[in-house]
Amino acid sequence: MNRPTPYNIDAAWVDPSEHKAELRAANRSRARFQIAITVRHAPSGKNLVGPGAVQDISGDGVLVVTKHRLERGQAVSLTISTEFCSENLGLPREFVGPAHVFRVEALDERRSLVAIRFAQALRENLEFAAFIEYARSLADVMSA
Repeated sequence: MNRPTPYNIDAAWVDPSEHKAELRAANRSRARFQIAITVRHAPSGKNLVGPGAVQDISGDGVLVVTKHRLERGQAVSLTISTEFCSENLGLPREFVGPAHVFRVEALDERRSLVAIRFAQALRENLEFAAFIEYARSLADVMSA
């Protein structure tokens, strides 16, 4: 006969009525600008490009509202303009790079809130890191 495991009174307790702790590793900043999201349209084999309204950004990814029909794990390409950045930074006019859809939440029948994680090519690009820091600092100043 198996004995039941004794109850561990020292175990961590997660109260479902409390707000969940922030588990994301990267600090996020509210930001408001547009990016272009490119996906492969399976039936035609061509690329479909549409806008994404950035809600927040970090060094790891971006949260956008878009009309694209995206699925978790889907590969996308992002085009991020640097037109609002100071010319003194010496950044390219735009960054284009791969990313993956991390989370999709329907807002209504036409729009979704989509978390997109930058691929390693973007995350390890020093110019892109400088852009992210500039965008985050600008967003922090605007929200203060």
